Amino acid sequence: MNRRILGSISVLAIWFSVAPIVHAQSVNRAGTTQTTAFELSGLARNGYLANQGIPSAGLLSFDLRSGRVAAEDIVKAGIRANLVSPDTLNDQGYIRAIEYNLTDTPTGDNGN
Repeated sequence: MNRRILGSISVLAIWFSVAPIVHAQSVNRAGTTQTTAFELSGLARNGYLANQGIPSAGLLSFDLRSGRVAAEDIVKAGIRANLVSPDTLNDQGYIRAIEYNLTDTPTGDNGN
């Protein structure tokens, strides 16, 4: 029981420390709002960047783990799809947020 409580507290602490990064909205030089890292990650996972060469769902997860696709590739696809500005490639926080959003995390409880 104590391990579950400690685990829950740990997850909440991580979430609250990363949530501002994940949900931060960027503004490009023209002053217009662009797609957030959270939104771009969801679009990639759901196949909306397939025309730009980014696989979706399980294949995306596999390609990320194997190194065939990187967060930078997803940002480049977002640039080609006019979802983010080219300056986004220089934003390491945005790229880390893409990585975080697309990292598979276990959701099952194995009793430990």
